[in-house]
Formats: sequence, C-alpha cells, structure tokens
Amino acid sequence: MKKCTILFIILFFSVLTFSQELPKTEIIVLGTVHNATEAYSEETLFSILEQLQPDIILFEHPVSWPADKFLDGAKKRKTPTLETVTLVKYLEENPSVLLRYYDIANRNKFYQETNYFEDERNLSKQLGELKEDNKLGSLAESLLELIIKLSKIRDVIGEENPRIINSAAADSAISLKHEYVNNNIIKLTEMIPELNKFNKFATISKNFWNKRNRKMAEHIIKHSKDFQGKRLVVITGYEHRCCLRNLLKKSEETNFILKEYWECIDNK
Repeated sequence: MKKCTILFIILFFSVLTFSQELPKTEIIVLGTVHNATEAYSEETLFSILEQLQPDIILFEHPVSWPADKFLDGAKKRKTPTLETVTLVKYLEENPSVLLRYYDIANRNKFYQETNYFEDERNLSKQLGELKEDNKLGSLAESLLELIIKLSKIRDVIGEENPRIINSAAADSAISLKHEYVNNNIIKLTEMIPELNKFNKFATISKNFWNKRNRKMAEHIIKHSKDFQGKRLVVITGYEHRCCLRNLLKKSEETNFILKEYWECIDNK
C-alpha cells in the first residue's frame, strides 16, 4: 500500500513538473486589410509571413468550414481578398505550415437569416437621407457626426502600413470607434421614429459583433493548446485585432504569450 502511495506521489509531481516546463505557445495577432492598398499589398503580407515563419496560421473563416479545402476553394474565387491571395502563395511555397480556421461557426448563415447586410445598407441610406433633409434634430445630428468622424479615422488607419495598423494607437482608436458607434447607432434607432424599425437590427449587430469576437478568442485559445509551444499567426481584419488582443489578455489561460509581429521581426 505504501509503495502504491509513493508511486502515485512520484507520478503526480512528475506530471506537474512536466506541465510547468512546457514551452508557451506564441500568438501573434496580425491585423490586415481585406483589399490591397498602396501601403499594404499581398507582397507586404507575404514578406511578413516569411519573416515570422509560423508553425500554424489561423485564418478568419468559420470553424464549421473544412480548412483542408482552403487551397481548392480559394483558387476558384472570382474576387479573392488580399489575405486569400497571399495565403495561397505562401502555403504552396511552405506546405509544412498548417492552416486552421477560428471564426464563429455558421457566420454566413447568420448574415443570411437576419438579412444583415440589407438592413445595414438601408439603415445607412435612411440616416443619410434624414441628415440631408435636416430631420435628425440637434442631438441626433451630433451623435451621427461623431460616428462619421470615428469611421473616417478607421478608414484612414486602414490606408496605413502594417506597422501602424498593428500599433497600440490604432487599437485604441478602433476600440473607441466600436464602443461609440455600436452604442449610439442603437440610440439613434430609438430616438428617431423613422429609424425605429432598425432598432432590432442595431441591437443584433452589436450583440453579434461581441459574441463573434468572444468565439474567435475561444477558438484561438483552443488552437494554442492543440499546438502547444508552437508559433501561431492569427490573420484577422484590423477591426477585430484590438478586440481579440483584449480578450486574449483578459484570459485566465497561461499556456500562451501574446507577441506583436514587429517584435518578432525586429528581434531577429
């Protein structure tokens, strides 16, 4: 009996010591633009990936899609994004690098079932018409003006180079834009009778944005455990970057460390 107890204690502390010595997974959240710009092209992203040398690339596609079909599907797309074009080239030249998806499951199904993009366009169009006809009122006018200004700042950031897009300053500006716009679009749909019909959409939009980012972060953490000790590069639209990094920082998980892409390149 004593021998069994001693053996159990030895095994317990052996496992504990081994788990403590496991190397941490490196997670690099790399904000990108979906359409190439003068400052951020396919060649730019390809160069960054070449320098980072990731073990695994996490791509902003729903986890419900088959990642092993990426190359076949990507080559059939008529208007591929900057990320898609770059990844096709990079994965073909680096076949040992693994690709995994991390976006919320059934994302596109949600958009279709809620008429998301149609409601988004109609709300934007009607807001513009009310503004042009001076029918908003002073408070609503002020809210809309700030929404427009913050959205313009977002657009200006999107024209910058990867180093600026992936900076703390850009993250702060994008985070402020999300917080203010999501909340005040709802206020506008409550305040203005002509926009009341969009209140449900505005609320759904805010909630889905938050839910989607939470799920993305959860999936990233899961992948970080599946590939413990490896380097994961998370390719994401730059508006998600600040949300994902904040959620990962707040996580109680200790198996990974967050790094910036430029830190890894500069330290070479």
